Amino acid sequence: MSQPGKNTLHESVLIIDDEPSLRELLSELVTSLGYRCVCAENGSEALTKLREDTFFLVLTDYKMPVMDGLEFAKRARETNPLLPIAMLTGYGEKSLVIEAMRTGILDFIDKPFDFNQVTNIVKKVAENRLIDIEREARELEDLKSIFIEEAQGVLTELEGLISGMDESSTDINQLNLIYRKVHTLKGSAGTIPNAANLVKLAHVFESSLTGLKEDKIHMSGELHGAMMAAVDTLTSCVQRLSANEDLPDTSHLQKILNDFNIGKTKVGAVAANATQARATDNKSQSKSESADDGLVVS
Repeated sequence: MSQPGKNTLHESVLIIDDEPSLRELLSELVTSLGYRCVCAENGSEALTKLREDTFFLVLTDYKMPVMDGLEFAKRARETNPLLPIAMLTGYGEKSLVIEAMRTGILDFIDKPFDFNQVTNIVKKVAENRLIDIEREARELEDLKSIFIEEAQGVLTELEGLISGMDESSTDINQLNLIYRKVHTLKGSAGTIPNAANLVKLAHVFESSLTGLKEDKIHMSGELHGAMMAAVDTLTSCVQRLSANEDLPDTSHLQKILNDFNIGKTKVGAVAANATQARATDNKSQSKSESADDGLVVS
């Protein structure tokens, strides 16, 4: 297993103490262990830091002005319920210990603190966090593999369904079927990292299908061509996800479909724009595919 440290764990330790000398001592210790750290002088400032950075551990003093460590822990738990928090205190009354345990405090560090105790806490939490990160990465990779396999099947079906449409296509059952497939594709892609361009295009595509179902927009040769271009680009997105490559920019096709959705299309120009969007994306594919780049408008 990889050893945690500055090269493998990019999250920070948040140090909260109203005494500058103690903040400095803890900061030097954490840095010497190979981890980044961020400091705050009270709980209120620390809550702001939590929104600005990512932390794998918090070391907080108990007695501080503005907001003490216990109140900080309660507030932090509202948005970061699993964040490990260790409390530094010379005020270890029984009532504090009970209340702190209810808040989920990881450990107590008595002042003047033992450097070995702090070191052990930081190392242990960092090791556990690294294990979690590696597990999450494996789970995401498995999720992406499942998504790619299912998305390829959905897109193949979509291509067949939309290819069979024409300007008189008003069958609500067929439109519902196509809508469900695009909706499923969008929803599943939302859980995949780096799939934002796919999700955005699927969302606008979905809106076009809603407009057709509700008879707010009407099928035309140009809309059909734009929808086919969208299927091509969504397919390219899935292929690039499979290859761990950056997704193509889908904003041009989003605009084309959205223009249909809001009634701003210009007859004659849309097909050319859709063809350009389709061809631009396909240029990044192998030259053997270039012969199929043209957009057929029915």
